[in-house]
Amino acid sequence: MTTHAVADLIRDIRITLDENSVQNEYLAVADDNMELDDIIRSKLSDAVRSVEEAAPLWMLEGKPHVPSVVNTNSDGSGDVSLPADFLRLVSFLLDDWSVEVNFMVEYGSDEAMKQKNKYIRGNPKRPICVSSFDATGARVLEFYSTTKANAAISKFLYVPIPVIDGDSISFSTILYKSVVNMCAGLTEIARGNQAAADVLFKIAESYYRANE
Repeated sequence: MTTHAVADLIRDIRITLDENSVQNEYLAVADDNMELDDIIRSKLSDAVRSVEEAAPLWMLEGKPHVPSVVNTNSDGSGDVSLPADFLRLVSFLLDDWSVEVNFMVEYGSDEAMKQKNKYIRGNPKRPICVSSFDATGARVLEFYSTTKANAAISKFLYVPIPVIDGDSISFSTILYKSVVNMCAGLTEIARGNQAAADVLFKIAESYYRANE
């Protein structure tokens, strides 16, 4: 995943706030400049997360995950653990599957319940993944299904929950303008400017909706 400097993001977010502001000049030297930087920094992870949850799959960058154990049941179903920072699935592929899976069916949904029926559940030509939990309550990815007793993972990529690591944060470069406008919008909400925030949210969305 691509690493972006927080200082650069704060600069570009301040520019965006200034360009979209009628009453406030955010780039001007003011007593609350440091306060504004703190607000932007506090909203940055949430902004990245919001954009990554909504953006189309092809605009994301995946982080590899290698589970220590692949649990396979006698009926061909199975599960693997999800990393603690898991946010969104990018790609999951077992070595006997014809195609990869790019999303997980929601736990408890009708489609998830269908996977309990061996006659209509997913198979190597039309595999299904389900977001679920193991006996301890930990999150797992259930897969349906495999023909192998010891299934192996060919590919497992996911989007991690975004966090600021020191002075940087990682996300796909193609989403940069969306993140900048989303964070600017969240900053405006924190400063009580809902109308300005709504405009910035629409701009943020337009950058990835236009590429769907």
